Amino acid sequence: MCEISVIIPAYNAEYTISEALNSVCGQHGDFVKEIIVVDDGSSDNTSTIVIGFSEKYPSLIKLIKKNNEGVASARNEGVKYATGTFIAFLDADDVWYPDKLQKQMKFINEHNFSLVGGGFNGIYNGSNKDDGYIEISFKMQLFKQYFQPSTVLFKRDVLLKVPGFVAGRRYCEDALFFSQVCYHFRCAVLTSDLIKYGDDKHPYASGKGLGSHLWQMEKGELKNFYILLKDRKLEYKEYLFFSGYSLLKFCRRIIIKYFIYYPKNLLGL
Repeated sequence: MCEISVIIPAYNAEYTISEALNSVCGQHGDFVKEIIVVDDGSSDNTSTIVIGFSEKYPSLIKLIKKNNEGVASARNEGVKYATGTFIAFLDADDVWYPDKLQKQMKFINEHNFSLVGGGFNGIYNGSNKDDGYIEISFKMQLFKQYFQPSTVLFKRDVLLKVPGFVAGRRYCEDALFFSQVCYHFRCAVLTSDLIKYGDDKHPYASGKGLGSHLWQMEKGELKNFYILLKDRKLEYKEYLFFSGYSLLKFCRRIIIKYFIYYPKNLLGL
């Protein structure tokens, strides 16, 4: 049996946590060793709901409660308690498709990769029947964030080189983590959709979630490039290039959000 620790950071997730947990418990194959839910200072009934699940699955679900410090710190806290040889993340408002882990474990067993993500909302023009994949290099990851955390499965040994997320960071900390992993290890994404993403909300234009805070996200990405420069993973000319490219993407997102997505919603298109 492959032992996977599933880490779910949760903040005021009483309306979504049940579906997230059910999607893990309903995975095809005997892969999940433990589900670690980190309640990041919720003020609602998130913990009560998780406790109800833990009574039903006493050897499977663990609840950790902590003060609110953001998703990066919550994931780090979950990793501290994880005992599996593989680690997977799931945000509390996302849902795994039943064959998510089965597809990824088959891929890892057949190929020499340390981390594998996947698609959502048809982002790679894939479907649940598409078994293709894209190998993601360090430079590719700097152009585009390929890894939505809820899609990712990786070998625990990755943490020996990249110990986790920057504690306290609330924007683009996941992009930095995955960039660093891509620098040291072989990584890929499956082109098939593996999750239902946040009730199918738009990643940044919907006005929901951290990704909708465009300027905060942009500042986080620019900070990531500076950290990679200081760590000698980027040369100065590369740092300038990727920073400029990021600012162009930011302008494009502003146009999409305020001049395309919002008007369509207002008009009911």
